Amino acid sequence: KGILVKSASMKVLAEESPGAYKDIDQVVQVSHDLGIVEKIVRFVPIGVVKG
Repeated sequence: KGILVKSASMKVLAEESPGAYKDIDQVVQVSHDLGIVEKIVRFVPIGVVKG
């Protein structure tokens, strides 16, 4: 994709890798099926702030 990333360490890059995150819809569905949570509303992110 032509993406260039500069980081102080590989650990930081690994944490930001898309593969480091689980599909939230799958996590919520499994949690709901197990009776751990009750699905009420779905939020949609509008931005990210880091710092």
